[in-house]
Amino acid sequence: MGAVPFALCFLFFAADMSRGAHADARLGFSALLLTVLYVWMKFWQVAFAQTMRATLTGDQAPAWTFRRIWNVLLLNCTLQPLALVILPICVILTFPFPFAYAFFHNLTILGDGEDPSIGSNASRAARQARMWVSSHVAFLFVMSKFVFFVFLNWFLVLMMLPMFVKTLTGVETDFSRAGWNSVLNTTYLAVVIMLTWISVSPLVRAVYTLRCFYGESLKSGADLRADLRFSRLAAKVGLILLLFGAPQSSQANEAGSENTGTKVELNEEIDRVLEKAEFSWRSPREISDSDKDGSVLGEYISQAVIDAMSWIGGKIKAVIKWLIEKFRPRPDLSGFDKNGSGFNWTDALDILIKLLIAAAVIALCMMLCRLWRQKPIVVATAETVVPDLTDEDVAADQLPEDEWLGLAGDLMAKGESRLALRALYLACLAHLGERKLLTISRAKSNREYQRELNRRARLMEELRAAFDQNVLAFERAWYGLHEVTRIVFDQVESNLQKIREC
Repeated sequence: MGAVPFALCFLFFAADMSRGAHADARLGFSALLLTVLYVWMKFWQVAFAQTMRATLTGDQAPAWTFRRIWNVLLLNCTLQPLALVILPICVILTFPFPFAYAFFHNLTILGDGEDPSIGSNASRAARQARMWVSSHVAFLFVMSKFVFFVFLNWFLVLMMLPMFVKTLTGVETDFSRAGWNSVLNTTYLAVVIMLTWISVSPLVRAVYTLRCFYGESLKSGADLRADLRFSRLAAKVGLILLLFGAPQSSQANEAGSENTGTKVELNEEIDRVLEKAEFSWRSPREISDSDKDGSVLGEYISQAVIDAMSWIGGKIKAVIKWLIEKFRPRPDLSGFDKNGSGFNWTDALDILIKLLIAAAVIALCMMLCRLWRQKPIVVATAETVVPDLTDEDVAADQLPEDEWLGLAGDLMAKGESRLALRALYLACLAHLGERKLLTISRAKSNREYQRELNRRARLMEELRAAFDQNVLAFERAWYGLHEVTRIVFDQVESNLQKIREC
């Protein structure tokens, strides 16, 4: 209710003010709307914190009267905006950051509107921020790592989602067409940061709710009263079950004492009944030798997959449970779930993990089915386009070395010796480019190729000498008036063979 509208407005405000053509005309209204939504978000954060505190104490949350709403809004408009200035400064100074961060979170937890005094709420928040400093710093250290991985998860999910949709449905979107351009921009980064903040903020708020609850319980004893209330409720439930279950258990004992002597006959009668055809479904199927190879292997693989999924889910649940148990100040809420009066989060977490694993398996099956049904793609083989050797923009990487050599031989046979010599020289460049001794580029001159080869093949004197001779022969014929005879062509070809052997 509070965070999502503010996040959407903030993303629109940032994008509009940085790229909008008429941003100056909308600046005043946009800033006012963003401010109102910030106060709106803080109000709902207070309501969320009060609901968690009511769950901890077992009491009903107080009603939201006009006086309480006014007090909460006044407190949020007065102190909470200071966090936008103080927290960045504390991040730079490092040391006061844990205290300042806890102070503004405690204001949200404790500023429930019952006390109209701003100074009183600030002093309570500051007092709670100074408690359990070591555990608080440890929590911030672990939470920073957790926030990084949540950010990384959102970054990868949003990056792969368009390609995933394209793979499953075949729908081409603007994001899948853009490729890396849809990721490498400030708007994408702002969206990922907002999603990370929305995902992590409730967990951080819950941790500080527990800190404030246990901190104030040192004087008020609210945690002991909550445990006592849950214990009484569990005792009442157990008493009811005992009362309703006692007659049945006594009758069962009497029946068992009367039939002690007939246990053997009863077991034999049960075995005879189970051997009938209508109860044969209860017996395990006998596997023949011909079915053992396939069925046993299939059962082994399915059981291995089930065991692996259960192991992964158990590890994830154990890590989350360890984090929650590690960073709460007192482990007195252990009976909250066990007494049956609260929400058992471990069962819900187990169900959520199983649903996520099932969704991943279904998505994988859909992708495999789509790939299985996909028709084979017929690749049309295009004919090789012969470059125009009279064009000065022809590059050596347009054809491989063998095709340049074949083209040179054909041109020499036709009597076009000047073009044949250029094709042979391009074959020499292509060979050196394949060996990573040269980087082919249309913008490079022959002298630049020679300098690059001297750097990369400075220990191959024979190779550099052969290449220099080919460059000289090519420039004399192509840029000068020297005639290309068969002797010149064979000499260039011989130098290329030396280059290959080096």
